[in-house]
Amino acid sequence: MKAQIKAIQEKIRLINHRREQEDKEHYLLNPPLSESEIIAFEKKYHIQLPKEYRVFLEYIGNGNQEKYHRHINSLEDSVRFHYTDATILPIHLPFPFSQKTGLEIIEELTFDFYPAQKVRNILNHNQEGLLQGCLLLNYEGCGTSYMALVATGEAKGFIWHVEDMYHPFYTRRGKIIKCYTFLEWFHYLLDEELAPSNMELIQNKQYSKVTDLNLSGESQEWRKNCTFEDIFKCENLESLELSRNYTI
Repeated sequence: MKAQIKAIQEKIRLINHRREQEDKEHYLLNPPLSESEIIAFEKKYHIQLPKEYRVFLEYIGNGNQEKYHRHINSLEDSVRFHYTDATILPIHLPFPFSQKTGLEIIEELTFDFYPAQKVRNILNHNQEGLLQGCLLLNYEGCGTSYMALVATGEAKGFIWHVEDMYHPFYTRRGKIIKCYTFLEWFHYLLDEELAPSNMELIQNKQYSKVTDLNLSGESQEWRKNCTFEDIFKCENLESLELSRNYTI
């Protein structure tokens, strides 16, 4: 675990070095919590936090000050339905889904868009309270709503999308699906910023390094930087996502 902490600190250092060069705001973490503060939270909410998240809170930070999908709530904010909402979520109740069911949902996502009825049936059968058994890490917005850390049950310690859609946070390489624990997800967010964007790789003609390309959204700004001819040169491309508003 010490090696993971050092690796995270080094990645944040590299991110801030890059941001300084680009005249951007630093990546800022909230101050860590003491062990006694974490224990007090666990007693208050009748829960034992996942080990990786506990390490993050005590040795890295109590959330961060990033925006949008890179934002991570503080521990106290993670139990509220919304930033301005005083509603406290029943995080001590069992999370309604197992990780096995989550993988089944991911597989059905590929072929049937989203298995909404299956998810509703599970929630109707297993859910006692709103968004139970998880801590809300950030608000994702359209389509997925919240990124959450499962705090109870068989899927404890894994990151899930919750509310509008329920399924584990995952990446896919061919037939291999990887779901993420808290620190793995945090590493993923840092790596995402440190890595050159796929558009930069295409502009630099490093086509073989592009494996996933997401060009969804409402604008077609990307067309200023690359063409479909460029995309077709990405011989290792495994997935390509376009908006329904695009014309070819």
